[in-house]
Amino acid sequence: MSDFEYLSETKPRARKAHYCILCGELIPQGMRHVARVVKGDGSVYTVRMHEECEALTQEWDESEWEYSEPATFCELLAESRLRAAERGEKEG
Repeated sequence: MSDFEYLSETKPRARKAHYCILCGELIPQGMRHVARVVKGDGSVYTVRMHEECEALTQEWDESEWEYSEPATFCELLAESRLRAAERGEKEG
């Protein structure tokens, strides 16, 4: 496993479009999202995620972050949305 260190986290509005590192879908310009500055593998970089996607990762450990793929994550996201719809909650 690689050693990663989170340096900072913000929740900005996107000044330009980005792609969510978790689901692979577009984060459109103007949308609030999670931006984390990460240090690892000899580099410092920013990863961006929808707030809804990031909320599903709160209980993840390091291995789940390293091996998560967008297609698999989208299944998790769809299940979460279905459960929310069954409870009558509004989609994120």
